[in-house]
Amino acid sequence: LWVDNVKELNTEVDEVAPCITADGSEIILSSNRTGNMDIYTAERQRRKWKNIRGIEELNTEGDDVASSLAYDGQRILLFKTIEGQNDIFETQLQGTTWTEPKLKMSKVVNTGFNETFASYDPQDIKVYYVTDGGHGGDLDIIFSGKKDQEEKFWGKGQSAGHEVNSAFHEGSVYMAPDGQ
Repeated sequence: LWVDNVKELNTEVDEVAPCITADGSEIILSSNRTGNMDIYTAERQRRKWKNIRGIEELNTEGDDVASSLAYDGQRILLFKTIEGQNDIFETQLQGTTWTEPKLKMSKVVNTGFNETFASYDPQDIKVYYVTDGGHGGDLDIIFSGKKDQEEKFWGKGQSAGHEVNSAFHEGSVYMAPDGQ
């Protein structure tokens, strides 16, 4: 595995959760370069990331972290910190503007605990996410499936299992397009 420092994106502060569009032309990431976590985008031109800018319609006074870009590039799962609580939201691309993020999956999934770093599954039926909500103790990977096409009803979060969750903190979730 080879990891390179992407000098045109990285700063002295944290950059997390990069999401690259399927055609490789754009990256969406989160960074605390303004003192709190905000969502940024950059374009790929001649093998370099250029024109990095905040996605203003998604950034608030609190922490906003993009954790997953849908495979079609039209939706982002993000989590927001509101009154000390992290919940999963979704925004949709309309033209060139992202819509105001809406709570994704209801309070069946967004509980009184912190839900973060969500990822779409390739079939777009389930969402995997990280929670400190108790299934195994620390931070665990959980999934929930939609019960209807309108996405009004979601199943209660279920553990991804002991093959995935350890006795330690689990981190970001990423589902590859092949489901692996």
